Amino acid sequence: MKKKNKIAAAAPDDKRMLLVTAAAELGNDLTRVEGVAYSGGTFSQWWSDVPCVTNLAGMEIAAQIPLMYNHVNDPEYRLGELNVTKTENALVVSGGIDPESEKGAAIIAAGKKCQWQLSHGAEIIEMNFLSPEEKRTVNGREYTGPLRVIDKSILREVSVVAIGADADTSLRIAAGFGKHATTQKTSQGGQMNKKLREFIVAKFNLAETLDDAAILAHLESVGTTVEAMQTEMDAKNAPAPATKPAASVSASAPAPAPAAPAAPAAPDMKAAVEAAMKAERDRVTGIRAALKDCPTMVDKAISCGWSVDYCKDLAANVKTAMAGLQQGGGNIIVKTKPETTAAVLEAALEFRAGISDDVILAAHGQQVIEQADKMRGLSLKEALVAACGLKGINVGITLDHDVIQAGFSTTDLPQILSNVAHKAMLKEFSAYPVIATKLCAEGDLADYKEALRVRMTDIGDLEAVPVGGEVPDSTLGEESATNKAERYAKSFWLDEALIINDDLGMFLKIPRLFGSRGARLIDKVFFKRLLANPVQDDGSALFSAAHKNFLNGSSYALSISALKAMRTLFLNQVDSDGDPISIAPKFLLVPSSLEAAAQELVQSALLITGSGAAQGATNIISKWGLEVVSSPYLENAKYTGNSSTGWYLFADPAQVDTFEIGYLKGRRVPTVERGQFDLNHFGIGYRVRFDFGIREQDHRGITFAPGVTTGSSASSSSSGSSN
Repeated sequence: MKKKNKIAAAAPDDKRMLLVTAAAELGNDLTRVEGVAYSGGTFSQWWSDVPCVTNLAGMEIAAQIPLMYNHVNDPEYRLGELNVTKTENALVVSGGIDPESEKGAAIIAAGKKCQWQLSHGAEIIEMNFLSPEEKRTVNGREYTGPLRVIDKSILREVSVVAIGADADTSLRIAAGFGKHATTQKTSQGGQMNKKLREFIVAKFNLAETLDDAAILAHLESVGTTVEAMQTEMDAKNAPAPATKPAASVSASAPAPAPAAPAAPAAPDMKAAVEAAMKAERDRVTGIRAALKDCPTMVDKAISCGWSVDYCKDLAANVKTAMAGLQQGGGNIIVKTKPETTAAVLEAALEFRAGISDDVILAAHGQQVIEQADKMRGLSLKEALVAACGLKGINVGITLDHDVIQAGFSTTDLPQILSNVAHKAMLKEFSAYPVIATKLCAEGDLADYKEALRVRMTDIGDLEAVPVGGEVPDSTLGEESATNKAERYAKSFWLDEALIINDDLGMFLKIPRLFGSRGARLIDKVFFKRLLANPVQDDGSALFSAAHKNFLNGSSYALSISALKAMRTLFLNQVDSDGDPISIAPKFLLVPSSLEAAAQELVQSALLITGSGAAQGATNIISKWGLEVVSSPYLENAKYTGNSSTGWYLFADPAQVDTFEIGYLKGRRVPTVERGQFDLNHFGIGYRVRFDFGIREQDHRGITFAPGVTTGSSASSSSSGSSN
């Protein structure tokens, strides 16, 4: 799994120090430094919800490793250069800091007073997730997941930082700190050697990793000193005095020495415990107050037994050191991730699905789209993990059935994916060319029942009114037709395998296919109805002699003369009063086989005729403004009534409701709806539904010529199918 993140992690071992010696010792103009940039342990990073560890076995060292300050990629923050030695479990560095640079001088000066840390900056090449309870040995240590193991990386730089990625990191820097004496001077004036240290640790059951300052703080909290501990240890280790027989006292014998004072009484243990508890509470309170500006160091100070005075000094030294450095973001590196919300996840996945920026912007707004833009390429796994994070569910990248089911049952991801799938489907639906929507009017249906569609056909002519005469009332003419919504649907599944395989592309391919299928379904239903030539309420077929919209016979195969005759038939349609409707045809609908011929007839400017009487050279048909529309459905053998020679003239649906596409509750597009997990499928279900109906409305806006001679049934009033 490849990542673009970089590691910026401090060495998690407070015994490792950045050592600085005088420039003279180095023999050049640099002040010598040495230390451990990484000791092989875990560290935290802003982009990971679990600890990380760098596998040193898979780390490459770049040819040049600069020593930087605070991981700032700026020449002014370059302190010097390092040599890096990689051991089995550590990165050991040595090199120099330029004491003449402003930041280098500040680092050297501050290192005499307070602790510094080193932090390694590396480019991640390969990273793997260690699931909960899974064990693995890295850098000679055994780890238990959850954990991210950076198995391949390239070390690019090492930085000096005040506080690194891990709260437990601590690297000290101090001039002349290159040699460690085995005996250290204590703040109380006493000497604490190795034996005394071991004695104190054993007596008070302290951690062996505590430094001397922590031990001194503990001694102070229990009301004792190094000197007292030395005396106690010496007394304990002193040999017992030899027993001598009793001797008589002679007159000449010297007077006996005065008796030693009696040993003090044993202290009150209850009072001692209460005093120790109070002292510890006071110490903790004091530490929190002293390190209020360094909150990441509080837990370490408490656990390591640091004294309040030590913490005050540490905080003061950090403040002094930071004051001498020009920095933009403080001494802690903070990288902000995009503010993730359900809307941001949805928009990011829409980017991945190829939805246009305009559509995403209209749906979510500018702020959301800016955040989602930073998450382009979001994978299905990452989306699930992020959605779980929004609900406080901590999951890893390695997903199983329980995790997937929990994520889909308690997060917004199912609805997010439903919305994304819907937009992906609409993209394909809108892009697919639909013939029916060009030829048919569109309306709304309230339910699935047969709907009566009443239209006003005429109000009669204006009548002459004599002087003083009464204005006659108008009479509204009405005609009716019907339409009925049908429900079309199919389900599909986001299988667990697609989630585990991180195959968002395959999941989004399904609704895209349904988008094109939904568009084709409109044409499929329309042409099935058109070719069926259904019987109307008046008992005549839609195309029939009774409706004066049917030209039968081979002489009406598509040609110039047939087009002229068909247009004349169209123009001669009359309303209920017998007056012409005066509507010209707009669309010439032909099967695919006749498309080229139709285009030649409609678009050619000149007529080319054979021998005979002279004729006009202008193609008058090209002046009629007909638009050729072709469809393979008209001659498809699957559809009853198909023909490769039949052709139609349609009026503009804005003028005449020839056919109507009625959509349930105004939903003019298919809809993706989400389901739930069930026992019959390994995944979550979705379904696509499209509720609409197509019915003919007015025969006066359509004419038809089969192009061949048909039987009497084709032109009789009883031809065609019933509603």
